[in-house]
Amino acid sequence: MQGTAGGTVLVAGALGVVGRAALDVYLEDGRWRVIGLSRRQPEEATRAAWISADLLDGERLSAAIAGAGPISHVVFAALQEEASLVSGWTSESQIGRNTLMLRNLLDALRAAGSGLSHLTLLQGTKAYGVHHGHYRMPARESDPRFIASNFYYDQEDLARERAAADGFHVTVLRPQIVCGFALGNPMNAVTALGVYAAICRELGQPLRFPGGPACLQEAVDARLLGRAIKWAGSEPRCRGEIYNIANGDCFSWPNLWPSIARRLGVEPGIAHPFSLAEVMADKGPV
Repeated sequence: MQGTAGGTVLVAGALGVVGRAALDVYLEDGRWRVIGLSRRQPEEATRAAWISADLLDGERLSAAIAGAGPISHVVFAALQEEASLVSGWTSESQIGRNTLMLRNLLDALRAAGSGLSHLTLLQGTKAYGVHHGHYRMPARESDPRFIASNFYYDQEDLARERAAADGFHVTVLRPQIVCGFALGNPMNAVTALGVYAAICRELGQPLRFPGGPACLQEAVDARLLGRAIKWAGSEPRCRGEIYNIANGDCFSWPNLWPSIARRLGVEPGIAHPFSLAEVMADKGPV
């Protein structure tokens, strides 16, 4: 996945699982000027230029973008979740905030005359209604939208409207479970598993599988997704398109669980469905 290269890319949400991976892939290619955007400064030194700004603060964001120079490509990997993760997925306030974040960034780029030519927008299986129950398998990019509200839909509609008005292109990528590195990220399953295993080991408990019935899942390595993001941003055939992104490997959590436990140095336990959020609520002292 090479494609043509060169320009300036801004990665919004640059300290998340997806944003970090995209940032690293672009930094490996010396033909790109790379800008990271996040509310926080990076924990380690980076060769990327950095903008510390809140996407919900349109005024300060505009001032920061105005001083950033030309920006040809944007990777929008920013996301704000509710305190209650799953219930937040159907929250009107979450839909409004995440749409406003994209709107503020597009407004700032327009006001600065940044010269945007391509926007890569990240979605996921909630675009197919997975958070409302069963959906058609395999999910196809051409499937109709689910009837319920979803910030993915609002963001995509906004992006395509602005693209038509301002003359840039949009590509939408839909990974399923993304595995990678990030600090303080609520969607990072790898970190959650590690913490759960560490607590079980400290308490002398086996690593019980807390999930439900076995079902097939797909996952994608964040580094592979980063390569796909870079390719989609530079490949003319990707303009206006939507792509599901996965490694191609299927798994089920119950079958994978013993290997996860052994890898993390804990004895695997039996399947015992329970809420980790409830059971871990009093484990702070551990």
